[in-house]
Amino acid sequence: MGAARPLDVPGAGGGAAPLPAEAPCGDGFFANLNYLMGEIERMNLCERDGEIRQIRGLLAESREGHGRVALISAAAGAGKTALLRELEAELSDDVISLGASCAPSDRDVPYGMLTELLESPALGAEDARRARSLLGNRTVLAGSGFSRLIRDMAEQKPVVITVDGLHNADPESVVHLVRVVRRVPSDRVLVVLSERPQPAEAYSALHSELLGRPHVSFIRLRPLSPRGVREMVDADTGARAAAPPAADLHALTGGSPLLVQALLQDLRASGQTAVADVPPGGPAFGHALLGCLHSAGPTTLAVARGIALLDGAATHALLRRLLDLPLEAVARAVAELDAVGLVRGCRLRHPTAVRVILGEMAQGDRTTWHRRAARLLLDSGTAAAGVARQLLHADCVAETWMAQALVDGAGELLDEDDGEQARACALLALRAGVGDLRLQAEAVAALARAELLLSPAAAPRLYPYLSAAIRHGHLSPRLALELPGILWWHGRAGQNQRLYGHLARLVDGANPGPAMELRACGTMLTTVFPQLAEHIPDLRDQSSDLQLASAAFTTATRMKVFMQLRAVQTHGPRADAVRSAEQVLGATRLSHRTVEPLAMAVATLLGCDRPRSARKWADRLLAEATDRGAAHWEGLMAALRSQAALYEGDLVGVEHYARRALRRMPPQAWGVGLGTVYALLLRAFTGTRRHGEAAELLSRPVPEMLFESTPGLLYLYAKGCHHLATHQYQAALADFHACGELMAKWGMSRSTMVPWRCGAAQALLALGEPDAAGRLAEEQLSALMSGGHFRVRGMALRVLAATRPPEQRSELLVQAVNLLRNSGDRVELAEALADLEDAQRLLGENAPARRPVRPSLHAVIGGRAALPVQLTAVTAPDARSADPEPAEDTSADLLKPLTEAERRVCDLAARGRSNREISGELFITVSTVEQHLTRIYRKLNVKGRQDLPVEQTEAHPDTLHATPPTRLRKV
Repeated sequence: MGAARPLDVPGAGGGAAPLPAEAPCGDGFFANLNYLMGEIERMNLCERDGEIRQIRGLLAESREGHGRVALISAAAGAGKTALLRELEAELSDDVISLGASCAPSDRDVPYGMLTELLESPALGAEDARRARSLLGNRTVLAGSGFSRLIRDMAEQKPVVITVDGLHNADPESVVHLVRVVRRVPSDRVLVVLSERPQPAEAYSALHSELLGRPHVSFIRLRPLSPRGVREMVDADTGARAAAPPAADLHALTGGSPLLVQALLQDLRASGQTAVADVPPGGPAFGHALLGCLHSAGPTTLAVARGIALLDGAATHALLRRLLDLPLEAVARAVAELDAVGLVRGCRLRHPTAVRVILGEMAQGDRTTWHRRAARLLLDSGTAAAGVARQLLHADCVAETWMAQALVDGAGELLDEDDGEQARACALLALRAGVGDLRLQAEAVAALARAELLLSPAAAPRLYPYLSAAIRHGHLSPRLALELPGILWWHGRAGQNQRLYGHLARLVDGANPGPAMELRACGTMLTTVFPQLAEHIPDLRDQSSDLQLASAAFTTATRMKVFMQLRAVQTHGPRADAVRSAEQVLGATRLSHRTVEPLAMAVATLLGCDRPRSARKWADRLLAEATDRGAAHWEGLMAALRSQAALYEGDLVGVEHYARRALRRMPPQAWGVGLGTVYALLLRAFTGTRRHGEAAELLSRPVPEMLFESTPGLLYLYAKGCHHLATHQYQAALADFHACGELMAKWGMSRSTMVPWRCGAAQALLALGEPDAAGRLAEEQLSALMSGGHFRVRGMALRVLAATRPPEQRSELLVQAVNLLRNSGDRVELAEALADLEDAQRLLGENAPARRPVRPSLHAVIGGRAALPVQLTAVTAPDARSADPEPAEDTSADLLKPLTEAERRVCDLAARGRSNREISGELFITVSTVEQHLTRIYRKLNVKGRQDLPVEQTEAHPDTLHATPPTRLRKV
């Protein structure tokens, strides 16, 4: 350990930080506690009524000629001085009062206490002359002159002698006080002494004299109870609103009246009018705390500093080693600090106490002691995070062991979600400049993880270094495999393949832990870069049930989830994948090691047509990520929540959560994952006819490796949907076919992740090629395995219906409607219902047959889906030339009976607005809204707002023919 000066009383060595200007200074730091005792004097003497009555009774007995002695014993700040001041305030002029207050510095001043007593202004002229004679002649004073003077004074008037801080009195004065105490029973004398409890070996002759004497009373002041603290708070705050919880005050002060009063004084000074919690300690609390410590003596002060240094890690054994003190002395000091109200066990009660206690130490001393504490904690096997915190306080790394401790501590701090301190540890380790490439690589890995939690945009700059560290063997396979999976999202497929190969050569196959982690990593890679499956062996054949069972829980979880998602990507929805995903989500806690498998478990539910379940889990994970302040986690979960909203046709939710994902993780932080977020925004813009915004988004740069990954498929499909909605049918067809080619190349032909055939079939219909469109729709249906696939099967049936003769169309559309209703996708359902209406109209079916369809359609459009919704009609060739249905079936004609005011109310109500919201938008009263709705229901012959039609709105002409650039910029 480095050498450190003893933790002595500041002032003696000159290294203490100066007090604020308003703090009174005496000989040394708070050598005289009169200032603090003045604070005690001004506070309410709560729960001291019994002691006050006892002292009043002793005073009455002494007046009767029965001398009495009272010894008040209490820890610092418990109210000893306040009790003495209360006694002195009650003394009348017929009593001679002699008082002395002893500070630690008085111990070395012979006859100091006696001199203060004899210089009392209460002495008469003759008594004052005799006192001066005694003080001027130490030979006479050394005899019984003082006790004789007190007896002579008591014959004239009762005498009250008070000594505050007897434990600080000089030995010479105590000898004379003993002589007075011996003669008290026969004189009109009351002696009231106060002291801090002392260890047995420190008790003086005076204590021996007092023990067993019938005229001596021992008064022990206890800390305040919670009720007593409540009384102090009420007395201080009165009618003011700012009244901190008494229970919290008691817990933070141990019931010390001085500390409670100091916190209340800080509250008054702060000017707060209300508090939801106990106010932080301010100057008054700091002065009171340090006053208690310095009055307690150097050993207690040193132990308090040791507790503050170790900050939560202190034990008696560690304090003994840190301070080089006997264990008994440490135990006594801790007990005294507990009695004072500063600690509970070996922990400081108030969080401000650490800053106050260490703040008075010189910076150089603090640095030395923090380094010494770090080495002590390391040698004693304390968690690495505790060692790292000590080194952060020292802010100096001079040896390799310190850098290693910082790196190890950063890992533990990340496990505790403390990204700020983890980043500080990694940066300090790197700043040390230790020439160890392995250690530097570990520090950069910890820094990358911390940046992802705090500022994801800053993390990608570290990925090239980490890749190089893996390739050159500077980063161990274990740490490399613990890196966030998003690291791989920033590399091209070929680069990731080579990087995986380096790791595979480094991992020892005989060690099951890293080998299983490597396999999990490989499976994860194939879910994002499917073409790598050709170069990474099928891990299901290599990973036996025994291996999975024996692997660490997080490793087995990662392996299981990644394998199931890959299976869903290649073969479509699977019941076992749903069960597995639900089990993992229900049994796994969110952490840096599990965030990606949990995210992929939600993605698995989406891939298996379980949007409601996916939404439930995404909401839970997003809320937890938000509460824990992890930006990377929140971004991932927000993107998944947006996908769940898309699968349910909630376009408002799609946009909201996609934007939230980009707020928490800017574009440069996503790598190829940016394709997913941009695809979601494109779908929201396209579905709500904001084609200009979609075109602007398509003009933004995307990563050059995007189209080597599955997020690239989502982006291409969303781009095709935009081109389809803006009548760019050839461009849309090219986008959808590009999706199909990539999926075929990657062995994902049966996947429902991107229903590209449905999109391409719609483009072909628009181009006048119904036969080709029909073949694609049938191909999509045949690619679906039995069971499930509600959403994609319904979409395919809807497209197929448009290629069939009118007499076959309604039957197919009814099937599509039923499937889409089960899928939960409101937008797709609305589009199928619209097509079903058109099919019924084309066949000339009567109005009653159509009415069940129309309310359902309006309910879907007016629900949670974003408005206005773009209904992409799949129009059959014969439908375009058919005569339109009479105008009575259009929403405009349905609304004809309504007045203009009623139409406005009807439109907002159909779109899901509440009465109060309609009132606010139209600037009318709620009562007027209710009257309008009553008349609307009667005129339209509907039962409620769920049956109201939505007035059709036209898109802005500038957005209908937006032509986004087809060429992608590279970044």
